[in-house]
Amino acid sequence: MSIKFKRIAPFEAHQILQVQCRQQKGREAEATPSKRAREYMPATNPLRPESTARTGCIYSRSCKAELAVKEDGTTLSMCEEHKTYQAAKLRERRAKMPSRQFDPLQCQYPGGCKKERLIKLNGDHHWLCENHRERQNASARARYRRSTSKKKAEKQYLMRVTK
Repeated sequence: MSIKFKRIAPFEAHQILQVQCRQQKGREAEATPSKRAREYMPATNPLRPESTARTGCIYSRSCKAELAVKEDGTTLSMCEEHKTYQAAKLRERRAKMPSRQFDPLQCQYPGGCKKERLIKLNGDHHWLCENHRERQNASARARYRRSTSKKKAEKQYLMRVTK
């Protein structure tokens, strides 16, 4: 007994395999949501609010307390206790970070530079040293060229379209 196979083009076969693969992935995703999907899912999804609404505090899985509610009525992702604790931890972290202190004549390049600032023609100081000022000027010129070339291209396109 011979079996006859329907001959299909390679591209069609490829498309069929892609669809089957997507369907299989969809079934797997519905069966077991990943850990990341549970943790980073938005509080509400307008398409499926019943399936994505958070019920527990995300600070700890063992926390069964009710979620805190904002003044506008939306729910937060943490309970009241953990929300205040998390805010305190963040404040402490920010406070321990040292602030950058500059010498009045030191280059104020964000990456940190120990060179002396350049002097303007009127006697005041620029905020950068000579090297960083040259780099800043070159990047500003390049940015200006890019923006003007885009504007010119848009203008020419609009002129062609309106004719």
